[in-house]
Amino acid sequence: METGEHGNYRWLTGDYSLGDLLEQCPEIVLGRYVAITAFAGSPLTPTQGERALGWRQDGRVAWSPKVLPPSFPPYEGSDEWYVFHSPASFEPREIFVNLGKFGLHDPDYLLENREPTWDRGLLVAEIERNQGIQERFWSQLALIQPESYLADGYELIFATSNQELFTHAVASIKS
Repeated sequence: METGEHGNYRWLTGDYSLGDLLEQCPEIVLGRYVAITAFAGSPLTPTQGERALGWRQDGRVAWSPKVLPPSFPPYEGSDEWYVFHSPASFEPREIFVNLGKFGLHDPDYLLENREPTWDRGLLVAEIERNQGIQERFWSQLALIQPESYLADGYELIFATSNQELFTHAVASIKS
């Protein structure tokens, strides 16, 4: 697991699933609204049954009703969620979970951990690509201002402005 911070947000990444995190730290979503921008890499369209339970569609974003135990919004892998205390309206510029090896750790680790036979020029290009994606990600988070962001793609990403949730999530995953 790696952790860090950017502005108002604390983040963790690691080789976990969204289900693992929710099992250990359900309060990330309980009592909140989840905006799903990717479900298995694609937009989620609520069924008639889900609509009857309070789900709604706002452009490419599917909104859960207030999350109450014991149920969580559906997750499949390659999922991207924005978590709010009340529903908001937004259209994401970009779906980050679909961008391959997107992560929040410092991309310079690629150079630090490279094998001598690897092409340095290609690694520098990959670092610059990752830095650009991270800049767009943090810009989008600043614009949308969710309490938390969750993505389950190449690796689990959890970013939150709620320090108490972050501390609990880190402690839960470590145990």
